[in-house]
Amino acid sequence: MDWNYIWQGSFGTVLEMKSKHSEEVYAGKKYHDIPRPRQQFLKRLCGHLFILCKINHPNIVRTVGITFDDDNSPTVLMECMKTTFQDYILDQKVFPGIPALSLVQKTKLLCDVANGLRYLHNCRPVILHRDLTATNVLLDSTLTVAKLSDFGNARALNLTYGCTPFTSQSGTEPYMPPEALQVEGSFDGRFDVFSFGHLMLFTITGEIPTLLGATYVDESGSIQGRSELDRRRKHVIKCQKQLGHNHTLNLLMTGCLRNLPQKRPTAEVLVKTLEYVVSVKHRHYTFMSLLQS
Repeated sequence: MDWNYIWQGSFGTVLEMKSKHSEEVYAGKKYHDIPRPRQQFLKRLCGHLFILCKINHPNIVRTVGITFDDDNSPTVLMECMKTTFQDYILDQKVFPGIPALSLVQKTKLLCDVANGLRYLHNCRPVILHRDLTATNVLLDSTLTVAKLSDFGNARALNLTYGCTPFTSQSGTEPYMPPEALQVEGSFDGRFDVFSFGHLMLFTITGEIPTLLGATYVDESGSIQGRSELDRRRKHVIKCQKQLGHNHTLNLLMTGCLRNLPQKRPTAEVLVKTLEYVVSVKHRHYTFMSLLQS
């Protein structure tokens, strides 16, 4: 394959690769260093890709397969996309002539992401993405369709016992729900829903939200804890000022960022709510009626 450099990451290099036998162009994820034992890593990687290649959804980046260099180094081949959601939101100057996204357009892209999550959470076994961030959501060549990518941290759930506890932190810290740090316990799709809430906060404000500390010392000198919403208070308030305190998107976002997973909406509720906002360009909607459906 012929290739061009796209991006350098901590795991390896992303390349634009063109097949010598056709005109198709792919994105190739070429690994820097292969963990040892090498054969065990390659076996896990191929098993992982076997599942990903079966996924066929318009809001999930398509995994095509894998190729090996002369030194047996693997490169994962994927559908080639235009840019990351984060880069597009933060720096639309890169795309001259394209106006700033309207709230409805932003909601449409969020709905795409929610559709991808709903598909993963309806798989059997359920698949958790575990690293849903604005850099792991990609836009297609038209810049109108969002797709989930980077499934390096994804895990399949045991439907009886839930996901096995994580032995170390995984994902990107501001997007990680509090249960990601638990030593023991089980998890479901609401793990990803929390990350989606943080993604909503970024999308609505157009800024990368900064987090306050998990604890603080009050006037009496006692250590107090902050909720996940409190840690993002500055940007939550900004959303409320932009849209109105009772705007559906604000209610959905704050619901996603609740500390207790069972208090968060499901991916199904995310899709229903966002589709409604897109279809009516927003009238007031009773969010609780969706939570109870």
